Amino acid sequence: MTRTTVSLTILTMLAVTTAETSGQGGKVEITGHIIAADLRQRPAFNQQNRASKFHPVQLVKGQTYVIDLISTDFDAYLEIHNQNGQILYANDDNGNTLDSRIQMVAPYTGVFYLVASPLSNGTAALGGYRLVLTPK
Repeated sequence: MTRTTVSLTILTMLAVTTAETSGQGGKVEITGHIIAADLRQRPAFNQQNRASKFHPVQLVKGQTYVIDLISTDFDAYLEIHNQNGQILYANDDNGNTLDSRIQMVAPYTGVFYLVASPLSNGTAALGGYRLVLTPK
């Protein structure tokens, strides 16, 4: 079992959870700040007109981060937007799973938006997910 500790200021609560990845069925215990949400509950829409949730996070220039979008309900698609809404990074599948992962170095200190959405449109592609932000 892998344990990851995350200590960032994000709009969530401290939690210990066990997340199941959609592709491998393995479980990863996560201790720290995570974002758990559901796209069936008042989604916004991203630039590709997919149901999405926008999660603001404060990152530090030069720091490396790994962001995982994990869902057993849909094929995850993750975007990182800057303060102006420009897409800086995007990822569909992470290796052998339908989850998404982005590793990035923050280009500035400030607010970024983690945008969680399904790869496809339609209500059948909606459901719950977890976002995990890990500084390296």
